[in-house]
Amino acid sequence: MQTMLQDESGHKHEHLWRRKNQVNPVGSVHGDILNIEIREGRKIMVQHVTPEPDHCVSNGLFQAIKSTKSKSNIPPKCSYGCSSENIVIDQIVTDSQTVNHAGNASSASSTNPVIFFIHGVGGSAKLWKHQVEYFYQENYEIVVPDLLGHGLSSAPKHKKAYTFSELSEDMLVLFDAFAKEENILIGHSYGSSFCVKLAHERSNQVSKVILISGGGPQSLKPQPCQIFCLPAFILSCIKPMIVNGFIKRAFKDPSQQAKLDKNNSFNASASVLHAMMNGQDWAEGDRNYHAALNTPILLIYGTQDQFIGIDEEHEMIETICDCRMKTVEAGHMVMLEAPYEVNELIDDFINQHPSERVVQRVPTF
Repeated sequence: MQTMLQDESGHKHEHLWRRKNQVNPVGSVHGDILNIEIREGRKIMVQHVTPEPDHCVSNGLFQAIKSTKSKSNIPPKCSYGCSSENIVIDQIVTDSQTVNHAGNASSASSTNPVIFFIHGVGGSAKLWKHQVEYFYQENYEIVVPDLLGHGLSSAPKHKKAYTFSELSEDMLVLFDAFAKEENILIGHSYGSSFCVKLAHERSNQVSKVILISGGGPQSLKPQPCQIFCLPAFILSCIKPMIVNGFIKRAFKDPSQQAKLDKNNSFNASASVLHAMMNGQDWAEGDRNYHAALNTPILLIYGTQDQFIGIDEEHEMIETICDCRMKTVEAGHMVMLEAPYEVNELIDDFINQHPSERVVQRVPTF
């Protein structure tokens, strides 16, 4: 797909990316947080973490981490001073520049796949903090966007900016910019639908897909007569009640979850939530669409999930040719509630030999 983006003078060029407000993460020397005008009027904040320099790999740092699977909170450092501290997005340094990418935005030399993480409604890139840290230590290149209207991305006022077709087009443009020969897609909740769309549209480039709390192989359509049908100004008034209700249902035991995690789990504005919930219109994504996927897929499901039923996950297994499921004792926010289990499930699946793939009969409808 040809991507046409505007430069400062208003002229259009292929793969011309405008980087503004580059973030230098506090307490970390790794990764860039880039504010990219991915399409006209749509600025997406992207956390881009590239693999550790060769000197860190060669000195045995990451081999030791991989063998021990250490859960220590102390960030390891190599003799060159590199640190694997968590990336914190709380400082923005203005650094306007125009970068012309004739090919891909990614320039890292690692042979590992690029891992894309896509969050769901109300979330942000921060929800993937445990996974970013883990797979950074495993020396992967990582791309984590904030969906439009979420996190540090721009939030246009018009509702049509948040339809599934518009948001999925954002993700396709982003994928085309950062993708390499081999790419892994990981989505949570509504983000899983974007991963399915990407796997379908870019099947030759997507090697594996992990869907966390993603639901069944059904078309999407806005639900009638639900709370998000109320006008946005009314939602603004009752948003604290909505957020508290979400937190109580999203986590297996909210009292055991860090306050910051709970705050980040559903933290978009009322107007964005209103537009997102009413923009989930994807008639194309039915069982036949899912059945056409030929990419190995792992489903990760929290056994205490109050939003997604396990029957929906079983329907995915029956529909998709190469699909399997792993369950975790958690709620809907599995990657925050059980990060170590989720990380190892993803890691094992990524490194699974092709001969271990699960191949089922192709369903007919």
